[in-house]
Amino acid sequence: MSRLSALAALLTLGVPVPALAQAAQHTPSIDELISLKRVTGSEISPDGKLVAYTVRETNWDQNAYETSIWLADAKSGKSWRLTGGRKSSTGPAWSPDGTRIAFASDRSDKRQLYLIRPSGGEAEQLTTLEESPGGFAWSPDGQSIAFTATDPRSDAAKEREKAYGEFDVIESDYRMSHLYILDLATKKIRRLTSGPFTVGRFSWSPDGKQIAFDHRINGANANGGSAR
Repeated sequence: MSRLSALAALLTLGVPVPALAQAAQHTPSIDELISLKRVTGSEISPDGKLVAYTVRETNWDQNAYETSIWLADAKSGKSWRLTGGRKSSTGPAWSPDGTRIAFASDRSDKRQLYLIRPSGGEAEQLTTLEESPGGFAWSPDGQSIAFTATDPRSDAAKEREKAYGEFDVIESDYRMSHLYILDLATKKIRRLTSGPFTVGRFSWSPDGKQIAFDHRINGANANGGSAR
């Protein structure tokens, strides 16, 4: 990271101007650069009053990065931490009415979807999937969340892994990712797509009756996406 990038990161985190002037005369060490907090993933609430974003910090004791969700008041600039602990929380997404925030977290050792109110409190776990969900998005009416998830490993693959350890066979062992819908009232999950293709990006129609998505025919990165 260049000195200019380091100063930009400090500015993003609201470091006072005198501190910036001092930083301009200091060449940061590798440890200092690694310790810089990184702000990403800002999402404005539907009423425009709050901004949800993530802050990545370095946990030197655990030799890992940890990401938490923060909120900032758009008018006053005041910010506060919404999620904490030693597990990461990412991808904050406001519900259409702005009363809840969906996010992904590995607090249960495997990445799952959670729900929390901007006022704080204990987060509600929404999924307990064998494979961690990928991208997710609220329905326009706020009653459900669509997400992608990779197909679970087959029983044969699990037995092979027990016997020989984990490995993949080139040009084989493709596990597809497909679309699902989670009903928030019942917590029931319904699968929307199936077949020999992997779902990539997707988007709800304004009326919530359809979802457009792109896909590729197998899991190889060399295969580009196509519209669906």
